[in-house]
Amino acid sequence: MKTVIRILRAAGLLAAVLILPCCRDQIGKGDELVQVTVRISITPAKVEPSLNCVKPAVSADGNLIAFESDSSNLTPGDSNGFTDIFVRNRLDGTIENVTHVVPVGEFPTWFPSDCTDPAISGNGQFVAFRSNGNYMKLVQPSGGSPHVYIWVLDRSTGIFKRGYAGNFLPDADMTDPTLSDDGRYLAFASAATNFTPANPGPGQKVQIYITDFQNDTTTLVSRRFGSAAPTLNNDCFGPRISGDGQFVAFASTSNDLVFPAPAAVQNIYRGTAAGGIVALASPTADDICYFPVISGNGQYVAFMTRASIFPSADEPYIVRRDMTGASYALVTEKCDVFGFVFPDGVPFGMSADGDLFAYAALAPPGIGTLNGLIQVFTTDMSGDVQIASVHLNGSIASEDCRDVTISGDGRWAVWSTSSPNLVDGDGNGVRDIFARGPRK
Repeated sequence: MKTVIRILRAAGLLAAVLILPCCRDQIGKGDELVQVTVRISITPAKVEPSLNCVKPAVSADGNLIAFESDSSNLTPGDSNGFTDIFVRNRLDGTIENVTHVVPVGEFPTWFPSDCTDPAISGNGQFVAFRSNGNYMKLVQPSGGSPHVYIWVLDRSTGIFKRGYAGNFLPDADMTDPTLSDDGRYLAFASAATNFTPANPGPGQKVQIYITDFQNDTTTLVSRRFGSAAPTLNNDCFGPRISGDGQFVAFASTSNDLVFPAPAAVQNIYRGTAAGGIVALASPTADDICYFPVISGNGQYVAFMTRASIFPSADEPYIVRRDMTGASYALVTEKCDVFGFVFPDGVPFGMSADGDLFAYAALAPPGIGTLNGLIQVFTTDMSGDVQIASVHLNGSIASEDCRDVTISGDGRWAVWSTSSPNLVDGDGNGVRDIFARGPRK
């Protein structure tokens, strides 16, 4: 695989400072004069968060970035004591606490609680998150929810809705929210027994579902081969929805989703919004496959693996599958991040067209060892590798980087780290959210 690490010359750095004086303390080191590394989790007045900011999710154009934090000083009046979901507008610097609701004494009313695991629609209008609170004002129940459910906020109206169709309460947690570009579709995982069709218990398996908010339906995605019933022999998890909302990639150790049955290891699958036949995205693997991501139209599914799809590659590595055929392409190898990242955040993301990737690694092939810490890199399918977790002065992150994702247009890599040396003035000593771009 061709590998190129681009280094900006000193003259280019000076030009970048002169061209972008307003950002001179946050210009990154790269080959584009306008390419910058910026801290997302900071207010327009340069107030630093007091507690960790993690799990970023980014809009398709990279302008809006959602994240979770326990910090109470990012927005005025945040005294609820809960983990909240924030949305930062990268263009104007504003930060919005989208889950800070204030009960007004009506009955029933909002019942806020900790909010985690944000997802944002490609257009930035909708934000999904998990909470055992109640965000359906004037709708029962008025207390907290019996399980952790997924809620979706329309930022244009301020209205919350449940992440599933129906007026019942699921009897198990909902996890892993992921939204389509227009926010019409939400995919998630749950072991609840009372979705339709019923998931038989006890000992029921975690399944993948998709909610169509326009038609008010929730559909089973992880359909067992030859049956519409969710009677799999093992769990499914980690769903990622395509931008058009028509496909969902997910991982599973169940071997009865397709026929013939694959090896009894963790494989990657692609299901449909209509609940149609599930397709195997990974080969009949001889080792585990992790962390599925999917392109905007569902054509490409990428994942990390230790399987011998490319026997000469230095594992673990990232593979991209073209679902229109049987072809696999090696994205990058030597992603030695399992012990550091899993289960604390997905270690890579893919652009909507399936060509650009952001990923976490100790060092990609061809450049040797850096500082022994997990850095963030971007690459395209031609092997043009660029380091993202880097300051203007050339210093790379001095702490591990995690929670890596990328905007749908592939121009902005986003991640979290407690590294204090990626921008000037970082003195809070907690994990912040950073973005690097625009990559062209």
